[in-house]
Amino acid sequence: MTTKMWTDDYDDGAAAVDASLDRLGLDYIDLMILHHSQPENDVEAYQAMEQAVADGKLRTIGLSNYYEPEDFDRLVHATTILPALIQNETHPYHQSMGMKEHIAQYGTVMESWFPLGGRRNT
Repeated sequence: MTTKMWTDDYDDGAAAVDASLDRLGLDYIDLMILHHSQPENDVEAYQAMEQAVADGKLRTIGLSNYYEPEDFDRLVHATTILPALIQNETHPYHQSMGMKEHIAQYGTVMESWFPLGGRRNT
């Protein structure tokens, strides 16, 4: 089971994890992803997810919509668990090769959304 923590929930990441578990009726979530870069509070939200991993509420954590290596590194260098994946818009018209190469050094993989051509090419 995969779900996201929305930016509106970043100020209380622990409550967001618990709310997701309650809504889904689960004891744990396999993968939770931060929905979008938000430098004012995404590190704290990610740290809440790290604590949820330690507590057995989450198995794996990742990111979504982090498109610049510097932004990815900002979060990675402030936290302890490397993101298992990053979910970004990636398709034949937008390959994100530079970002794929950058995250590979951390063992993070890219998961595509909108993989069949993107918003402007359908």
